[in-house]
Amino acid sequence: MTRSFLEGTIKPIRQHNAKISRRFAAIIDQALARDPKARFPSAVEMKAAIETAFNL
Repeated sequence: MTRSFLEGTIKPIRQHNAKISRRFAAIIDQALARDPKARFPSAVEMKAAIETAFNL
């Protein structure tokens, strides 16, 4: 996976495991985005996305 990240060839997480929910996959895919600007700006923002997605 590290190699894929460095080469810019990371596939969406659901291509690895279709059982992962779309809500969770969207968060993981954003966290692993190659472009830093496309990632969560902070852990606090990622935590908020998780809480919203799962009604926590």
